[in-house]
Amino acid sequence: MFRERITMISEIFRASSQVVYKAVDGATKEELTWKPAPESRPIAEIAAHIIRVDLHFLKKMGYVPAFEAPKTGDEHALKSAVKKTEEYVLEILNGLSEDSELMKPRPSEIAPEHESLDHILPHLSQHHLYHLAQIIYLRRALDRKWKSPVEDWEKTTYIIGSYLHPKATAALRDVP
Repeated sequence: MFRERITMISEIFRASSQVVYKAVDGATKEELTWKPAPESRPIAEIAAHIIRVDLHFLKKMGYVPAFEAPKTGDEHALKSAVKKTEEYVLEILNGLSEDSELMKPRPSEIAPEHESLDHILPHLSQHHLYHLAQIIYLRRALDRKWKSPVEDWEKTTYIIGSYLHPKATAALRDVP
């Protein structure tokens, strides 16, 4: 029974979720709803979008969580939803007995036949990191002294890199 890929995807998804959580942590209602321009998305909308996309893809795969993405700019609701989504995905992964289950196509009415958890979950982790940069940019625009979770972002990229090129990045996995 091999679970190497399940372990890898779990570790990457956990790290990419936790860094989004930290980027939202401590933000005020004003910071979460501030727009640098009228057509821009505020942090709250970006964070809710991340959660909404995660849940959308999980539903496409036949997994229906008992919660929704928050509709408010409330820090606690956003953080709670990020955490619940992370826990839900890890619960799904922990329920798989071997890597072959991860790679099994899970067609549904709204999903193409080729999609599997192995395909979707790394995509979602990358989606987290893409929007993380936007959240950090907006928080720093509002408060240049805000300490961004850049170390956590770096650790996440090292985790990803260590799986892509294990020999070259093995020493970097323990970077603080």
